[in-house]
Amino acid sequence: MQHSSDEDSPYSAQPSLHHTIAHDQASVLAIAIDEASSLLFTSGTQSECIYVWNLDTYRPITKLSGHTASILTLELAPERGWLFSASGDGTVRIWDTRTLSLLYIFQQPPTEEDEDTTMGDIFSLRWSKEMQTLYMGCQNTSIRWVRLSRLRSRGRCPFTESETTTASQEQDRYGKSDMDTEGSPSRGTTQDTDYTGFLPASAMPIAPRPHKFFDSGPSGPSHSSSSTTPLSRSFSRTQSAFGVAGNHKPSPSTPPPANDSPYSHSPGRRTPELRFLPTTESAGDDQGGRLSPTFDAALDRVLRLREQSQEGPTATGADPRMSEDQSTDVARYVQLSQSCKVPNAHYGYVYSLALISLGSLRPVVLASGSGDEDVKLWDCSSKRKGQVELIATLSGSEGAVLALASWPGTLFAGKQGGSIDVWDLETMTLIRTLEAHGDDVLSLCTSVNEDGSSCLISAGADGCVARFDGNFARRDLWAAHQDAIVLSCAIVNERPRRASTRIITGGSDQVIRFWDLAPLDRGEDSLPHDGSQFPRKIGFPLTSSSHIEDPNGHVDTKTITEMSFDPLLTELAKFVSYKSVSSEARREDCRQCAHYLKQTLSSLGAQESAIIPGAPGRNPLVLSIFRARSGSPDQPRAAPHRRVLFYGHYDVISARADKTSSGWSSDPFTLSGRDGYLYARGASDNKGPVLSVATAISRLWNSRRLDVDVVMLIEGEEESGSVGFKEALEREKERIGKIDVVLLSNSYWIDDVTPCLTMGMRGVIQATVTISAASIQAASSESSAATTARTSPSPHRRGEEKDVHSGVQGGAVREPMIDMLRLLSSLSDGERVFVPDFYDSVRPVTTEERASYEAIVELLSRQSRDRDSDLDFGNTQEGHAGCQPSGRSKNAAMATVESLMARWRFPSLSIHSISVSGSGNATVIPAVVTAKVSLRLVPDQDLEVIKSSLVSFLNEQFDRLAGARPDANRLQIDVHHVADWWLGSSTSPYTCALADSISQTWSSPCPGSTAAAGISSPSSSSSSVLPLQIREGGSIPTVALLEKALGAPAVHLPMGQSSDNAHLGDERISMQHLLRGREVVERWLGKLAHLPLDCDEVGHRRTVPAK
Repeated sequence: MQHSSDEDSPYSAQPSLHHTIAHDQASVLAIAIDEASSLLFTSGTQSECIYVWNLDTYRPITKLSGHTASILTLELAPERGWLFSASGDGTVRIWDTRTLSLLYIFQQPPTEEDEDTTMGDIFSLRWSKEMQTLYMGCQNTSIRWVRLSRLRSRGRCPFTESETTTASQEQDRYGKSDMDTEGSPSRGTTQDTDYTGFLPASAMPIAPRPHKFFDSGPSGPSHSSSSTTPLSRSFSRTQSAFGVAGNHKPSPSTPPPANDSPYSHSPGRRTPELRFLPTTESAGDDQGGRLSPTFDAALDRVLRLREQSQEGPTATGADPRMSEDQSTDVARYVQLSQSCKVPNAHYGYVYSLALISLGSLRPVVLASGSGDEDVKLWDCSSKRKGQVELIATLSGSEGAVLALASWPGTLFAGKQGGSIDVWDLETMTLIRTLEAHGDDVLSLCTSVNEDGSSCLISAGADGCVARFDGNFARRDLWAAHQDAIVLSCAIVNERPRRASTRIITGGSDQVIRFWDLAPLDRGEDSLPHDGSQFPRKIGFPLTSSSHIEDPNGHVDTKTITEMSFDPLLTELAKFVSYKSVSSEARREDCRQCAHYLKQTLSSLGAQESAIIPGAPGRNPLVLSIFRARSGSPDQPRAAPHRRVLFYGHYDVISARADKTSSGWSSDPFTLSGRDGYLYARGASDNKGPVLSVATAISRLWNSRRLDVDVVMLIEGEEESGSVGFKEALEREKERIGKIDVVLLSNSYWIDDVTPCLTMGMRGVIQATVTISAASIQAASSESSAATTARTSPSPHRRGEEKDVHSGVQGGAVREPMIDMLRLLSSLSDGERVFVPDFYDSVRPVTTEERASYEAIVELLSRQSRDRDSDLDFGNTQEGHAGCQPSGRSKNAAMATVESLMARWRFPSLSIHSISVSGSGNATVIPAVVTAKVSLRLVPDQDLEVIKSSLVSFLNEQFDRLAGARPDANRLQIDVHHVADWWLGSSTSPYTCALADSISQTWSSPCPGSTAAAGISSPSSSSSSVLPLQIREGGSIPTVALLEKALGAPAVHLPMGQSSDNAHLGDERISMQHLLRGREVVERWLGKLAHLPLDCDEVGHRRTVPAK
């Protein structure tokens, strides 16, 4: 048996089989677990009863009889003490889980006027505690429901000493009981209403008139051959395994076989007899699916008569209006309302239902899966009281939807054929399809534990059970029922005495099995799938030596213990715990990180917050809007006001926790505070700055000082080239609105002590160059015909060429490695790039520009001398990493005008790697050689022109190398990422306002310090700090794109220091920089409201108009 699995996540061996129960020669079609009472309920296809087992001793307790056909599904309402069962007989029954007695029977026979009201088989039930409503998925393609808030729970558990809930308690929790007031009939009924809303259990309902479509046999019309289709492979096997042709889930468009009528008069089938009173509830009645007034009044009157006939007091803990014996010897028949249904909800049988939440506006949503291959979402908390409203149709992979399950924010759909569709409920997008089984997925269940770990269990017609972790990696796959079909599965909730996860499976082999699964690795693979489940502790070593230190060594009197109550720091600890690496293996981590960020921004005050789909199969974006809120509540600030867009990203570069080889001193995904710095992957790039800006906006909004609208657009693919960002931006332009200025914070100071303002970034072209060998046959051929393509038009296919031994073929073949080295050497001599026209558009250096670079170099040199002087005289505290210049700080101190211009001002070419096919052994000639090449572009260079020139030049050079040789190798060039350059305007009013904000923030004294925090030494008396205007040699693809798409200029605030180790081990950010950066943003947003409206500019090429 072949199974598809996650290539990176091999599954483990078979879990431990804890116990086995023989199921009375009946296939196990449904399982329900009542852990409060330690009861296990199962149903089988060859029987018409429910089996009750003791979950602790695995011994049978009793059978619950009454249905007249196989029971297809079970559902529990634990808070009411109810068990629901649905059968092929077209009825739904409510059982008391405490007395194990039958309470109510729901059925709606067809009428002369409306033959199509027959439900047929009821495949799925779902109970909503919030709505106190039972939902039913039916064979006639309809969805029905009945609201039971006024239906009273009855009975007392004979197996425990705990008291049952009293009627008055139930009334307080779930609304009115069967009687609105003691001794009075329900509202809208009369005193002389007939009792026939229910009858004693010994009287059974009459058989309804057979339905022309669902029913067949002697009493009904037979199916035409044109109305049937062959059963699917698994359903045919299921039918054979059951031993009964009719009582199974049919294929998506196949009516039941001839003997499958729940209403047919087959030999040996009991014929129920009961008269029904029609409901008094009209089709337009707005009762929300409650029981009809006829039923309420009849119930009231019978209860009063029974009370009068009682002898002696009511048993303690039981319902005061019904004795214990009387609560178990009568069942009430309930007629369902015609208005509480969605006819033709699908174009196929409704096989599965699930209840989910879509936030406070839609707290109860019903998901339905059908043979028409769609999943539909229905708002059950709609303003139309008691009705459901279709809000979405999800069309995924091929195959009927046979099972549904969910995590918060995620919906799983088990499909015919063996796959599982995974849906993001925020964006309503299919984020992946799991290849789970070799045959139909018949059952799904999920578990989200208190520690945030989660798992998905799937059962298939291939006889196997699979477990998936929080990253959707398949961790376990085993044959749970040999040569049988796994029809049902359930998870036993974690108990303190058991460390493993226990699941229960039932199969067509008439066996129930209990399995113990080893717990998943919480630290590496499980994710918090509930917004309330996040890390509670920040990894700060809260010692007396922990303190905050500014760039000049001034110590803040606030300790980390005090600062850790700041939302910026507490939320950052949660933010960095997500392994949101922008790679295929971490797609689910990124999605969950996006959901966390959306929830966090909403809690900080965003009036709108949404998950935006990215490119297919890639990470989503987060869009949040903070609307202006200023002035007193009585006199708010009048419009108009500006609108700012902040851009950031939540994805990060991969990191390993291996301290010996990865350069990390602590877990990279646990925030660790040491010596005034916060260490974690993403702390500096870019999660720390994102939250710093978000909390700045929140502080202004909460204090009614936010004079501008702020739109936060945070993507999850920046580290992978911002795939899909442009398309998402175009889709959301209307929601984003007119933007006046774009703010980003995703770069670093030139050193560790000088506040900076980033004014420009280079563009980039990234390409992969591949040379593959000609075949060995071509090399040894005497033919002079050139049969191998040499240039990029024909794509290279791996596997056509083979590595060869240098002792066998050396000198007889043209080696791809030699061609690659010669080709790369033609691109550059290390100083200049030889690509034609590469320098033609580069701006000449002006005298003023050179003077500005000389000023920067002089400033850096002076800072370095002052720092060395402080170290010589002991003016800094020993042992603090923030006091020692290192890495990029030392490079900045040794900067020259030429080196700065080479990094910022001029274009460049880099060769990053050369890789080979095969083992790479010293005696092997590789058949395929691949090189990674990039070009950095500067203002006025045209991206498309340079890209085209690069490809043409490489092809020309390769042709020159190959000549007309018959054994010429092949060249392929793949340009996989481009980003345009960006240059800001130093005269822009937005840039000037940001420069002023930086100056004011860093010129003010540090908290707890008497010295000024600035670029001067501690002994300096200067209190004025002007930010250094610098450029970055790197690229951010979205900056130029945002400017062009939104018609707004961009400003760039760097929060990190040069020694932050972004993309490296021990990535960090100064706590002082985060807090000061937040203050800068607050000041800047406050200044925008005071800028004259006529000073707006679009793009960096416009200037401020003269006054």
